[in-house]
Amino acid sequence: KGQQTSSKTLEWVHHGNVGYIFPKGGNIVIKKGEVTGSWRRLNRQTTVSDKPVSNNIFSLYLNHGQEPQNGQYAYIVAPQASIEQTQKLAQSKDITIISNNPDLQAVKYGEIIYAAFYKSGEMKIDKHLSVSVDAPSLLILKCNNSKTGKIVLSDPTHKSDKINISIKSGKKTTSHNVILPKDQLAGSNVKSL
Repeated sequence: KGQQTSSKTLEWVHHGNVGYIFPKGGNIVIKKGEVTGSWRRLNRQTTVSDKPVSNNIFSLYLNHGQEPQNGQYAYIVAPQASIEQTQKLAQSKDITIISNNPDLQAVKYGEIIYAAFYKSGEMKIDKHLSVSVDAPSLLILKCNNSKTGKIVLSDPTHKSDKINISIKSGKKTTSHNVILPKDQLAGSNVKSL
């Protein structure tokens, strides 16, 4: 019932106008076939139907094995990408994984850095540039030749009233005490510090 294949050398997959890229490789599994289940079981919500539904489903995942210890993986999802765009992105030298650990995940794509700090910490971008935050946060930073430009910062945990961010460029350190949105706007981003 259905098809399944796996590969340890696959670099990218394209399906349904979405590109999936695996810059570090891995044991990639692709499945296609009929699946039966209910929305209630999937979402664990009591307000949706528990009636079984069957449909053909595409499934793609990295098989980590059983109980991996200190394993790492990386993937890129490119929505609305053509096959050609997916292939070009997979071959691009513009994508650099800065950090991929339990405390910080950060990627540089061209001049833009995307970072998820899961706790306070420092991100070393290159030998001349680093960014530190004192709370969990999401950060988008434009930089060129160790100089920073626009910054977007948010707290998706909604737990912080403010985040202190320090940017060290060469011997100069610039600090910002960022007051975050509250109430209904908690979690929203603050742009261009």
